[in-house]
Amino acid sequence: MFKRLWRHANHITVRWVGIALLAVLMLSLFAWGMAANRSALRELSDQEITLNQALYTRNQQRARLEAAVQQVGTKSYVEREARSSLGYLKSGEIRFRIVNPEALSMYTEEENQILLDQMRLDIEDAE
Repeated sequence: MFKRLWRHANHITVRWVGIALLAVLMLSLFAWGMAANRSALRELSDQEITLNQALYTRNQQRARLEAAVQQVGTKSYVEREARSSLGYLKSGEIRFRIVNPEALSMYTEEENQILLDQMRLDIEDAE
């Protein structure tokens, strides 16, 4: 149907139209296959980017955990945990507890520092 064959003695003659149709068919199949592969490649590339981002995040988490493991048991770690978790103070330190932080918002940072310095001086004078 696509090509017409004639037998002449010991050889076969094929029309150029048949060869052209066969070439167009092969190129069409090739183009379709390339488009399908390009789509799959794009999906795999997106998946690779997502996985690389997840790997980067996990490596950062691992580095933080390894640093934390290195710190556990050191004097600075024990002191920091005692202060933050248990509320321990060193001798001579005074804990300030601000019960109304909104009241401080009307002062500037410099004015807050002046108030804190004055409170420290008042406590030192009382001792």
